[in-house]
Amino acid sequence: MPATAVDGGAGKAGQAQAGEDDAGTAPGGRAGQGEIEVTVCHAPTGQPWLRTVRLAAGATVARAIEASGFRQAFPDVDPERAGTGVYGHARPLDHVLSDHDRVEIYRPLVFDPMESRRRRAAHKAAKGRRPAARTPPAKR
Repeated sequence: MPATAVDGGAGKAGQAQAGEDDAGTAPGGRAGQGEIEVTVCHAPTGQPWLRTVRLAAGATVARAIEASGFRQAFPDVDPERAGTGVYGHARPLDHVLSDHDRVEIYRPLVFDPMESRRRRAAHKAAKGRRPAARTPPAKR
C-alpha cells in the first residue's frame, strides 16, 4: 500500500499535498484499518518542517521518513547521523511506530553541552558570583 502524505509545514497540518491520493482513509479523515498516521518533523533554524503520513501498520521510523519526503527537502541531513526519536525519546530507524506517533529528526549539536557547562561555571567563578553558603538561623 502506498504511503500518503499530508503537508503540515508552516502550521497548516491537515492539507493534502497537490496530486496525492487519500484513498484508504475512513470517512472523517481517520486512518483505515491496517493503517497508521504519523507526523514527521524536523526543526531547522527558522520554521519547523512537519509532514503527516499514512502508512501500513508495522511501519518503521525509516519508512515514515522516506514517505514524508524528508530526504528531498533536506538532502544534506542524514537522519541516522543526526538522530531520530519518537516524542522526545531517541529511537533507531528500525523502531516500529504506533498510530499518531511523532517522528522527530534531530539537528546535530553545535557545541558540546558539557563543555558549555564548564565554561559557564568558570565564568561565574571568575566574576565571584558563587552561591552564598546557607547559614542556620540563630538560636534564641
